[in-house]
Amino acid sequence: MSIPEIIEKLQNKYGDDILEVTEFRGDHWVRVNPDIHYELMEMLFREFDFNLLSDIVGVDYPRREERTEIIYNLYSLKTHQRIFVKIRAGGKIAPRSVSDIWATADWLEREVFDMLGVQFTNHPDLRRILMRDEFPGHPLRKDFKLTSDEVDFGVPIRTKSPYGDIEEDRLE
Repeated sequence: MSIPEIIEKLQNKYGDDILEVTEFRGDHWVRVNPDIHYELMEMLFREFDFNLLSDIVGVDYPRREERTEIIYNLYSLKTHQRIFVKIRAGGKIAPRSVSDIWATADWLEREVFDMLGVQFTNHPDLRRILMRDEFPGHPLRKDFKLTSDEVDFGVPIRTKSPYGDIEEDRLE
């Protein structure tokens, strides 16, 4: 079954909850209502063999109430097809974790949580994965304050080259 046929079946089943369908350079994108997101993901896994969750990424739109758009990159190892599923999150919308469908979602959702602050309900261990626990904020948000303050990485920083006083070798 082709991706357009799969999308047509999804549209027949979910109707207006399929908010947008786009195709660009051979890739197919479906934006769905967050209320049906988990059920749709389960269907893509069980009925259409999208057995690999390649990635989950987020895009920050700070002027929206649901400020983050989450994009799931799904791939079928059986049919060699790919589909992207998008939902909006943030504000009052906390998407349900898909880590019980794809084990890879455990770490991928933690990364989206850490970098963008998206809360996933039913996640088995939602905590920071890249930044230290006490790090303030979420670095991939567009309103994250960038400063020229010195950052303490918790390790000594070498200011002179181990090879002598050669100006080009300084790591300042």
